[in-house]
Parts: sequence; C-alpha cells; structure tokens
Amino acid sequence: MLSGTATVSNPGAAGTLTLVTGALSQTVAIGSGSTTVPYSISGLPSVGGTQTVTVFAPNCGSAVTSYAVPTSCTVADPLNCSVSLAATPGACNPATNQYTLSGVLSLTNATQAQSITITNGVQSATAALAANTSTYSFSLNGLPSDGVARTLTVLFAGTACSSVSQQYTAPASCSVAPPAPCAVSVAVTPGACNSATNQYTLSGVLSLTNATQAQSVTITNGVQSVTAALAANTSSYSFTMNGLPSDGATRTVTVLFSGTACSSVSRQYTAPASCSCAPAVLSNVIVTRATCSGTAVNNDAGIQISAANASSYLVTGPGISMTNPAPLINGQATVSNLPNPLATASYTVTVFATNANCASAQQTVNLPVTNCNCPPAVCVPVVAERIR
Repeated sequence: MLSGTATVSNPGAAGTLTLVTGALSQTVAIGSGSTTVPYSISGLPSVGGTQTVTVFAPNCGSAVTSYAVPTSCTVADPLNCSVSLAATPGACNPATNQYTLSGVLSLTNATQAQSITITNGVQSATAALAANTSTYSFSLNGLPSDGVARTLTVLFAGTACSSVSQQYTAPASCSVAPPAPCAVSVAVTPGACNSATNQYTLSGVLSLTNATQAQSVTITNGVQSVTAALAANTSSYSFTMNGLPSDGATRTVTVLFSGTACSSVSRQYTAPASCSCAPAVLSNVIVTRATCSGTAVNNDAGIQISAANASSYLVTGPGISMTNPAPLINGQATVSNLPNPLATASYTVTVFATNANCASAQQTVNLPVTNCNCPPAVCVPVVAERIR
C-alpha cells in the first residue's frame, strides 16, 4: 500500500484530487479551504525499484514525486498434495448376501495431519491420518450385494489435499430366493337359531397357501375358541363352534397362528336373532264411554291398555288415525278423546312383543253409545199389601 499527504497551496472551493502511480489511480475529495489531503493506494505490486506518483488538481495543475518500491516478499509455494484411490469389491457371501469393499488410499506431499471420511453412499468410515502419511488401507464390511454401480469417495477435513473418487460395481445378489409368503383366508357361516336352546352353530373353513411349516392355530369369535394343530403344507381346515347364543350381535372370527410364517386373519358375521320368544300379553283393556254435560255429549271416550312383554301398541277403529305402532310406557297406554259413536263401535287393540320375532296379542272391544237425552231417574214408592 502506498500512503501519503498531498499539500495544496492557495486552496479554493471544495473539489477532488486524482493520484496516479503505475497502472493504478485514486480520486480523493478535498474540502473547501483544505491545504492537506491524505491518500492511500493499495494493490500495488512489490517489484522493487523506483516509482512516481502524480497528483492532478482541476484548474490547479499537477505535482510529481517518487518513492522506492519494496521488493517481493512471497514465500515459495509448497509442493501440492496428490491423492489416488484403489478399491476392490469382494465376492458376495451367500449366507448374508453381503460383500466387503477393500481399498488403499495413496498420498504424496500430505504434510499436514488431517482426518478423512470414506463413503460409498451406503456406509461410511472415518480415520485420522498423521502428517506425511503415504498410504492408508481400509475396508467397508456388510455391504448389500445388489449389483449396483457405486462411487467410493474420500473427503479430507483440511484443504491441503483434494477429495478423490472411484467408481465400482457391487457384486450381484447371491441369496436364495425367499419362499413364497403364506396366504390365509377364512369363510364362516352362522347356522339358524335353535328355538329349543336359543343357540346356533358357526361353521367355517380356513384356507391356506404356502403354509410350509407345521403350526398350531386358535380360532375365536370372542365367545368361544377352537384350537388345532396343522401339519406342514395344510391347505384347508374346517371347524365348528357349537352352542353359541343367538343374540343378533355382530361378531368377529379371528384366526391366530403360533408361528410367524402365516399372519392372523379375521372375518365378521352376524349371529342369528334370538328365537326364544316371550309372547306379548294384553293384560287388560278398559273402555270408557263419553260423558255428558247436561244434555250435550262430550267426545271424551277413551281406551286404557295394560300389557306385559310388549313394547308398542296399535288401536284401529272409528275416530282413530293410527297407522304405525306407538310405544308403551311401562306397559301402559291411553287412547283419549274418542268421539261418541252413533252406534256401538268396535275397536281392535294390538300389542307387539318386545322381541320382534315373538307373537303379538290382540283384542276387540266395544264402545257403547252415550245418550244424554234420557230423563233423570225418578224414585217411585212401592206399597206392598198382604192379602189374606
């Protein structure tokens, strides 16, 4: 760097000075009335000898001075580090379907201690190399034999030596093809409900493919289980579960294997509904005729229903628009505000069993006419005489 001070005589308004030395120039600002201006020019080559610097001031002329240039101070570059790499993939091991990659790293002028990373994209190894190491042998074990073209790369932690790479091809696979996987399916059929026991039987068939191992199997539906020992290469196994409750529930049959060759399998089904029935019982039906308000009849006739083992009822007859059963509350129901019939009217009362598969109960009742025009009853005295 060249630095100095330019002196200005009779300074005037603010402006600029241009300094030129060799192939470089620099422009510096000068303030109004300033007589000295410091400057510095960097990037000049140290070549020795004498050089001049010229100062140009607009409308003020120029000035020249000389200075001594320092000689070169550059240290000779060290010899470059050179690196080469040789790698050899081993043969495939049939027991593991793997191979070992062996290699030798050769170095020249590796004057610095440094660490290296060796990688082939699947596995990596690291090592610390002392200064002036000339060779380093390494191996990568347990690599998969897949026949893939790979690149082995050596990376250096420092900057003295550059990374180096070599391509190679892994050996092809030498493993024996794995056996075909075991495939399993199960089909189940629930039988009809037995009314004598309210139970059913579940039948099923287990189908297997590639079940090359002997194994035991447990079949369960959450209520009952069946176990069996299956010989190697069994292709089908039939089973039954007896005495299951007919409850209409959705159940899952699951097949579990003792070994790991075959995976578990499941199938859902619906049990038959209960066939053990408690029929509906129509305990009592009370008909209430319409009342009178003077000689006017009220449309307030009604039917009261009491039932057992029943959940709903239906009443049909004059003045009733029921089309669907209505629920019984604690086995009771009342049909109110029936019109006074012109003549005795018949109504059919039906109660439906709690179990929809069981019998309903039915009764027909009559609603008599209410006549509010009848005169009030009159007490007539009766005299009894004894005749001899």
